[in-house]
Amino acid sequence: MTTSRPRTLAGVVLGVALATTAVWLATQLLRGNPPSSSTQPPSPAPTTAPTATTAASAFTREGAVAGLRIIVRKRLEAFNTLDEAVLRSIYTADCRLANGAACLKGDLETLRNLQRKNQRLHGYPNTVTAIKVLSWEPTIRTAVLRLEYQALAAEIVNSKGEVVGVEKRNVRRVVDQVNLVWDGSQWRQAFAGRVSSS
Repeated sequence: MTTSRPRTLAGVVLGVALATTAVWLATQLLRGNPPSSSTQPPSPAPTTAPTATTAASAFTREGAVAGLRIIVRKRLEAFNTLDEAVLRSIYTADCRLANGAACLKGDLETLRNLQRKNQRLHGYPNTVTAIKVLSWEPTIRTAVLRLEYQALAAEIVNSKGEVVGVEKRNVRRVVDQVNLVWDGSQWRQAFAGRVSSS
């Protein structure tokens, strides 16, 4: 009872302040005197920092490059957050790897294995070093790209954020061919195959 009264009072005070501000603003606008930029409240801060994952890709060569960067980032994001929907958003329904395996199936198995162990990936261990457009087919809305990246050691953490495993990778530099398809609003991965690794 002692804590609810101050909260209620604070809510009433805040409500009155907001109502007063709204009335003042409406009066100024009706008089034809919009408030100056110095008296306007600041714009709300973005909920997420602008990154490659939030930047929109476009149906252009440059957009395909940006789209592939987003796909690489979102795939790792899914293993950080254990969010299956993120993985489902980056692949076409028939996406295949060079060995014929479905792109989504393997990633979902990895993600669910982490979920069962109450673990997740920590950070983004793949660093993109170069992306080159090999083929651009605007009529069929596809692009073939060469992706070069560094595969660094990957940390696995538990629910407390404690490192419980480190995946050491013998491969440092990886080159993949990735086929993308434009679905009308974003690029999706349709194929990925290893070109070289060292």
